[in-house]
Amino acid sequence: MFGYVAINQEMLNEEQRSAYRSYYCGVCRALRERYGIAARLLLNYDLAFLAILLTALYKDDDSGMLSTQRCLLHPRHTLPRLDNAYVDYAADMTLLLAYRTFCDHRQDDKNQLARVEAALMRKTVKKIEQQYPRQASAIDIYICAQNTAEQCKESNPETVANLTGRMLSEIFVYKQDEWQARLRKFGFHLGKFIYLMDAYEDIDKDIKKGRFNPLIPIRQQVDFEQRCADMLNVVMADCAAEFERLPILLHADLLRNILYVGVWSRYEIIHRHRTKRAQQAPHS
Repeated sequence: MFGYVAINQEMLNEEQRSAYRSYYCGVCRALRERYGIAARLLLNYDLAFLAILLTALYKDDDSGMLSTQRCLLHPRHTLPRLDNAYVDYAADMTLLLAYRTFCDHRQDDKNQLARVEAALMRKTVKKIEQQYPRQASAIDIYICAQNTAEQCKESNPETVANLTGRMLSEIFVYKQDEWQARLRKFGFHLGKFIYLMDAYEDIDKDIKKGRFNPLIPIRQQVDFEQRCADMLNVVMADCAAEFERLPILLHADLLRNILYVGVWSRYEIIHRHRTKRAQQAPHS
């Protein structure tokens, strides 16, 4: 479901691209060093964004140490890498979310690969749960509520999206301090956007495979695309408004690139392809 909170490369200068890469590579490094080489496969844009956001907000506490490294995927080049507590936190949350997802897939789909992956991660994840019980509990509550919504075939997209929002709101609260209320609201709206984007992208595949998707009841309506666009725009506007209330100066342009432009990259591709298919389809 994750992977929508990305940058728009074309609108960034070289310094901004390098800054983003330092966080992305930093989370990748943290996953590898803390949890093994295979954990790097869990890396996603959304948690890299979280590392940037927290560093920018708490810049006086731990701005981090910048270094360079070589990567198996880019062996001929040295890449910037940032190390700090927020990068490590993003790696921890990446593993925790992945573990809960594997457990859920193992239970629902009798997925043998998910069973093996969950077993390999169990011991490590227990330590993360002990360190971050609030976040771990929020993920458990979310998965239970999500399964209930699916079983009941909840048809209100906002009701289901709120579940992801509440879960992500706890993950975005790094520590309970003066900024927790703002971060919780921000994470809530971003989580809703991620869920709705995922539902929008997967709608046709879910219909074909008989899987739950709260957008199915409106899929055949003539204004489906416009209704989805309106929902996404409203949620992201709320998210951006919460961001602007945070006292962020460090990486502000980079973060705005993601929130105002980057998050729409996948939507534009999906919408364009879907519109093209609809135009090419034979009309009765």
